[in-house]
Amino acid sequence: MHMRQGHKGRRTWLIRNELDVQHLFKALLLLDFENVQAEVWTPPYAGGSARMDFLIRPHNIVVEAKMTRKGLAERGIADQLLVDFARYERTPACRVLYCFVYDPQSRIKNATGLREDLESRSSAKLTIKVAVRPFG
Repeated sequence: MHMRQGHKGRRTWLIRNELDVQHLFKALLLLDFENVQAEVWTPPYAGGSARMDFLIRPHNIVVEAKMTRKGLAERGIADQLLVDFARYERTPACRVLYCFVYDPQSRIKNATGLREDLESRSSAKLTIKVAVRPFG
C-alpha cells in the first residue's frame, strides 16, 4: 500500500508485472550485496535448465521474485516454486532460497499457510524462506 500513495501528489512507483518486481528487487539487493547476478542458469535437471532470478554467489543465496496475476494465484505460484525447489536443491551455488511473492490484488487468500507449507520443504541441502506481500 505504501508504494501506491505518492507524497504530496507526486507520482508513485508503478509495478505492472513480474519484471518490474524483479527490477525493483535487484535494486534493493544491491544495497546489501555487491555481487548480485541476474538470470543465472541452473545445471540441467529432468531434461532442462531454469534461470534463477538472482544469485548471490558468495553467500550461496538464490532469490526468486514472483508476482500474482489473473490466472496465477496461490496454486500456480506454489506449483512454480515447487519445481524451482527441486532444481535449486541440486544446484551447488544455492544453499538458501528466498522466495518473494508480490500479491497486490490479494489473490493469495492464505499467505501464512502458503509460506508455512513451502518453507516446510526445506532440506539439509536447501533452506527455503518465503515472504508474501502485501498480505491479503
